[in-house]
Amino acid sequence: MEANRDGLARALAGLIALASLAGMAAQFIYQTGEGQAASQVAWSMARFFTNVGNALVAGVFGLIAWRGRCAVSARVLGMAVCAIVLVGVAFALLLRGLHHPQGLQLLSSHLLHDLVPPAAAAWWLALGRRGLLMAGDPWRWLLLPLTYGLYAEARGAVEGTYPYFFLNPGKVGWGGVLGWQLALGAGFVLTGYLMVRLDRRS
Repeated sequence: MEANRDGLARALAGLIALASLAGMAAQFIYQTGEGQAASQVAWSMARFFTNVGNALVAGVFGLIAWRGRCAVSARVLGMAVCAIVLVGVAFALLLRGLHHPQGLQLLSSHLLHDLVPPAAAAWWLALGRRGLLMAGDPWRWLLLPLTYGLYAEARGAVEGTYPYFFLNPGKVGWGGVLGWQLALGAGFVLTGYLMVRLDRRS
């Protein structure tokens, strides 16, 4: 029975990893098809937390698909799931109406924002190992969006282009940037603590 469960977990993890990779590949193909150099496209895509989160999911879930659930620590898996949930929620609440992609871009958006986040969360709820998260883990996970935020601000200051309106001091001011960062960080930590609670009750 446990072998069957692990086999199901690995198969579904592989599908989630493939969905993340397919979403990023669709975006890459679209942009290179518009005449941009591959290196330029890769550098542009690295600006967005959507791609950071999906790359993390692709790596974590791909490793699970390859070697089983024990191949990834519960803490690393939890960080990946928490990050991708933030991607889905932030897009749904803040960004969905700001652009209207077509073709491959639309496919990419659906995969990266609408499919992978709930799929990864559902996998964790149904098939993740339980009782292994610690109370301090959400604060450790916070280092990921915090590091990203500092990177995005530094890169934006140099290049003059910011990935999201709430990180752009030219649009929301530095006070607004700080406020948005605090709000998103709080949401990230609260999501993490919900995961810890669910982990202990399951």
